Amino acid sequence: MPCLLYRPDGILRAQPVNSKDRIIQAAERIVLRDGVAHLTLEAVAVEAGLSKGGVLYNFPTKDHLIRGMIQRLISVYESRMNRFYQQDPHPTGRRLRAYLNASFPEPDEEYRRSLQVSAALLAAVSTNPALLEPVQQEFRKWQEWVRE
Repeated sequence: MPCLLYRPDGILRAQPVNSKDRIIQAAERIVLRDGVAHLTLEAVAVEAGLSKGGVLYNFPTKDHLIRGMIQRLISVYESRMNRFYQQDPHPTGRRLRAYLNASFPEPDEEYRRSLQVSAALLAAVSTNPALLEPVQQEFRKWQEWVRE
């Protein structure tokens, strides 16, 4: 099953899905369909069509899986921000515009899905605030990038 990815130049391309991506996509489907309470490594293995060992190899715990899901959301956001940056012909304020456009884009399927997954993951993060550390680090990095 191919995965559609955006290149920095904005061109959409298909890429084969590796097992980590397959697992994260399965976890997202479970969270969106059934809620985060039903997110288990066993359920993800079934949804992804993999053995539980295959899931455990990539994500030894549920927290590792949630971190992977959060990292995917961060990557989608960064890809969107880079796309806006590359497409903006005006150098003055380009970083700020890219940041704002990525944060408040025209709603499309990718954006809606990211919002839904983010909202669903808040429940998981509320029981383990340490899972927010990567998001906090990325926000600090993006704020510095905009200031430059």
